[in-house]
Amino acid sequence: MESVNLNNGILAEELVSVALLEDGFNVARPVRIGPIDLLSIWDGKVIHRLQIKSCSKRTVEFNMRYSFKVDQAGKNYGENDVDFVVLVGAETKSFWVVPLKQIGTRKKVNTTVGGNGNFDRFFDAFKLLQK
Repeated sequence: MESVNLNNGILAEELVSVALLEDGFNVARPVRIGPIDLLSIWDGKVIHRLQIKSCSKRTVEFNMRYSFKVDQAGKNYGENDVDFVVLVGAETKSFWVVPLKQIGTRKKVNTTVGGNGNFDRFFDAFKLLQK
């Protein structure tokens, strides 16, 4: 089970890297292991620290929504850790780019493509990384 989760995480990071590169961003990986999975770089000036969270399948119990765990070992990320959390629905190659301050103290976030939930509005919101 652990290697499946690791593979999902690696896949999600690669999917985000490709999406960013296709949108004209540069991408860098941090030198140290920590809360930052990727750095998005826009126009050589705007750099954001990204934490990538993946979910491989939508859940029937949440009306076919993705359910993401958005903390690490029970601890929430702080503003000194990351700027954005990018949620990746691997099954549909869907992305939600959520500012960390919007997540607050939540441990889980549910999203769906075309939904009207609190976090659904961040679907494909890579433009937020340009500011």
